[in-house]
Amino acid sequence: MEANNNHIDLIEKYLSNDLSVEEQQTFDQKVHTDSEFAHEFEKRQAAHIAIDFLIAESLKSELEALEEEEEQGGKVISLQKRKRNRMVLLSLAASLLLLIGYFSLVNTSGDLGSTGPQLAAANYEAPDYNIRRGNPTVDFEDLLTKGISALKQRNYQAAITTLDSVAQSNEYYVIAQFYLAHAYYQAEQYTEAEVAFDLVSASNDIRYQEDADWYSLLACLAKEGNCTEKIDRLADDNGHSYQQQVISIRDGLQN
Repeated sequence: MEANNNHIDLIEKYLSNDLSVEEQQTFDQKVHTDSEFAHEFEKRQAAHIAIDFLIAESLKSELEALEEEEEQGGKVISLQKRKRNRMVLLSLAASLLLLIGYFSLVNTSGDLGSTGPQLAAANYEAPDYNIRRGNPTVDFEDLLTKGISALKQRNYQAAITTLDSVAQSNEYYVIAQFYLAHAYYQAEQYTEAEVAFDLVSASNDIRYQEDADWYSLLACLAKEGNCTEKIDRLADDNGHSYQQQVISIRDGLQN
């Protein structure tokens, strides 16, 4: 289904920090109640992250090359050449920014590029916040509720502090670790996220184990770690829910 233009404009304003506090609150509520809107938001957020990465890496490489040229041999660079170098950087930035229009229109299913961070950005989705509990009559403790609420509101530091305070002896510890890992991931603390997801996976809790495997891999990719072992293990696991996605990631890294 083609995205609603009003949805697109609203999402782009949100991603550009052009909404008022009240508009942001309305936006957050819509994300959690409108699945189509939430899907479009996730696609465009992933595209923005990938584009930011591309621009930063390309500009960094070009700038380093120009600085090396200027410093080589202690030569004095003419004013005309300095202006030319500045124009090269500005032209590069403009060219890369044009890509935003393209990436915001495609389905970000892992085709944004062949680097780990790009693939992670294209595949990551926020959790559904529907806690999978064995006994629906049990009320979850206050810490867990507060931590997940802070995560939904993108208050990552509060979510991390609260969820990390759930004791290992607590019956909700694994659930808290799962959402703690997501808080780390969304705060771009990928090493901590990978560790927490691995802990959840090792708990053998069938409610969260496969999701934890998948998100641990994405965290590994996002921090540009050596993820070969995780990729091969999941890609070769015929019973794993994320096998096909992992195979696509492996293909993307190899191309």
